[in-house]
Amino acid sequence: MRTADDPDAVLLDFLQSTYEAVATTAGWDRAALARRAVTRTTAGGGTSSGS
Repeated sequence: MRTADDPDAVLLDFLQSTYEAVATTAGWDRAALARRAVTRTTAGGGTSSGS
């Protein structure tokens, strides 16, 4: 991590691969657990999407 060009990306890759391995091994329904984009109305009446 200390010598990585992009430590945040290295950590995110590790965490994502760990999650995928656990989810697959445990037989989790990953589609049911996935976050869905949320559309919110802003103060001006427009919409913005968040995650």
